[in-house]
Amino acid sequence: MIKESIFLFLAVGVVMPYVLSGTVNHDYVVVDINSLWNGKNVTLSGNFTVKDEIINYTSHLKLNSSNYPSYYSMWCSEFSGDLYSHPNVKFTEYNGFPALEVVNGSSFSYFDLQYMIPLQGKLLYSPPQQGVSPLNESFYMKELPPLIENGYHGVYNEYEGNLVQGSSKFGNFIAASPDAKFSVGQQRIGKQNFLDMSVSDKGFAVLILNTTSSVRLSEISEVEINGTPYYIAVTGNSVSYVGNSSTSFPFQAFYLPNSGLLLIDYPYPGNMTVVFFSHSQGVGVSVSSKQIGNSQPQQLYFVIIPVAIIVVLLLILFLRRRKTRS
Repeated sequence: MIKESIFLFLAVGVVMPYVLSGTVNHDYVVVDINSLWNGKNVTLSGNFTVKDEIINYTSHLKLNSSNYPSYYSMWCSEFSGDLYSHPNVKFTEYNGFPALEVVNGSSFSYFDLQYMIPLQGKLLYSPPQQGVSPLNESFYMKELPPLIENGYHGVYNEYEGNLVQGSSKFGNFIAASPDAKFSVGQQRIGKQNFLDMSVSDKGFAVLILNTTSSVRLSEISEVEINGTPYYIAVTGNSVSYVGNSSTSFPFQAFYLPNSGLLLIDYPYPGNMTVVFFSHSQGVGVSVSSKQIGNSQPQQLYFVIIPVAIIVVLLLILFLRRRKTRS
């Protein structure tokens, strides 16, 4: 029995229910999925309903149990994320809390930004082969778990950054956090100096490295969290975690499919340092930021109060004048 969780932020036994529906070969399919985190894998179970309106036939079947190493890989497999050919990413909101939107044409998916758990999406896919039916499906989480409900809510910042070396760019990235500071430096490991980039955040930090801007951004030696080193192996378009069976990672890392975007998600306040294999000297970082979210309701609240007080005072004066005249 697995007692520890490979991800520190996912407790063993967490259940997240989903509904997946769509058309497959002219049948309408609804799948009720219970996803259970057992400490090492996401285990799926449930049942699905298949309805053929042409012959007026409905069947109810059990969903074969399946395992995935993360909720991201579940999204790729069960929710067909790998069919996103050239996705774009956007930091946004979902029901009032930070979210990542992955968009590909008319297809989209929303992830909880703090924990990178899929929340809702729709996939429209037309296969290039003749005679193959197009895929039209959607999914949503039926009930938000306490993990997300009790997470960060409110406005946050989006950061666009460039690693620069002299007058040329070394690579670029985007990031998100309620508040973050970025710095680069050199870290000595053994007899060599390696380039590192640190993100000090308040709340959480999501770092998306654009490896298409520089392949060196995918050459990661280690990821340090508050000074403690953790090791990942980045090969091709996949990321694996390196450690013994008792290692619990306080972050997760993965490639968004078919994009060259390497995402590292740290859901806590603190310091995250990414150490690259590069030996480049004189690298700096330039960052710009903008706010995501709408604080207008709070501002409007404070505007309404003085307006209401003025209206009441005017009404009192009017009634007094009217009483005096009578």
